[in-house]
Amino acid sequence: MFHIRNQQKRNNLRKKDLQDMGNEESANGTTIRQVPAEMYLPIGGMRMSDEKGKAPSPQDSLTARTHQRTHIVRTAFSGIWSLEDSISLEIPSSRTGQFSCISNNENHAIIGFGVGMDGTYYNDIWILNAMTHEWSLLTTNGVEISPRSGSRATVIDNILYIFGGSREPMFYNDLYAVDLNTGNARSVQTSGSPPSPRTSPIFASYGKEIILWGGYDGSWPSELYVLNTENMEWKSYPQDIGGRTNVAYAVVENCIYAYGSSKTGGILKINMEDKSISLLPTTGPEPQASITDAGLVHFDRYLMFIGGKAASQSTLMYSLDIEKLRWFVFHILPDGATVSAVDGTISDLGLFMLPRTYSMGTIYIKGTREIVSFLGHPMKDPSPLFVLNIGEAIAALHLRSDMLATIQV
Repeated sequence: MFHIRNQQKRNNLRKKDLQDMGNEESANGTTIRQVPAEMYLPIGGMRMSDEKGKAPSPQDSLTARTHQRTHIVRTAFSGIWSLEDSISLEIPSSRTGQFSCISNNENHAIIGFGVGMDGTYYNDIWILNAMTHEWSLLTTNGVEISPRSGSRATVIDNILYIFGGSREPMFYNDLYAVDLNTGNARSVQTSGSPPSPRTSPIFASYGKEIILWGGYDGSWPSELYVLNTENMEWKSYPQDIGGRTNVAYAVVENCIYAYGSSKTGGILKINMEDKSISLLPTTGPEPQASITDAGLVHFDRYLMFIGGKAASQSTLMYSLDIEKLRWFVFHILPDGATVSAVDGTISDLGLFMLPRTYSMGTIYIKGTREIVSFLGHPMKDPSPLFVLNIGEAIAALHLRSDMLATIQV
């Protein structure tokens, strides 16, 4: 059990699906340089014109814009989007640049730190029960961690490890361990070859090891770092692939998959067993490769790419079939109760596009087959929960895969 403040229990009212809808800134004192967003460089494969952040032309759109569509095209499958408010007595202030990770209980997400809309830096830690949509503040004791943004965290044996981050103009490479049972926080002393102070790297765990790659320290470091949490020794492994910062990533078994923050397409794959990094070519309509600060969440045999910083104000949802390494548009519909078509945009092709969000946390709940996204931009107080119900869509995807497999035999 988490050592947390008791919260008012909420009624977990779920709305029926409509039947007719078919990371920023250690002790080295390096001044932070703002990294400008890059324009999209086409890699190949169809992409909707609305995603490019400019007026479409006949050359880069399947259909030239002649009028604004007002009707959503029905598709073979779709997820249902809704917005829900938490009625917990306490909820975290809206923010960006927070860390987000999954606890040993796969239905709980842990977030912390970040910076608010008024520039306030935070050092609080919160638990989200994604099943009940309840927030709880973790009561901490021991070492006080300085407020910051762009930290990353992961959980091993109910210990939350928090690395680095920044508070302008400083970067950090300190490591903290927080016991999720007692709330005790302590500074961790390490040996070996530690990573430089930095913000917004990939940070995950595999067994007793912590894996770190990328981030920003005034440059884009490319070495892969591994921390053995049994002896607290860092080791580094040189890589040929250039570093990235604020890249969306998700853990799938013994690998980390990452996408975005790049001029080129393809999916990054970090093998946590052999400590190698490879760039895998993909097919299908992929998201803009230059998008930063997006969300990537694993469900079933797929990855869902959510939002991210880009010039356009609306976005389609993209999913990657991990086995086939093929991207496809994951169609979304508003639930018609908490949100409607006017809360998004309808593309030239009649596809519903969600309002763009970034720097959010995400979690997939197997029991309800929902993706829950929280905090990030746009910042609103109180910050609502962004919910995607993808249960029926998963069933349709399985059916499609089975049919294709039968045809190919």
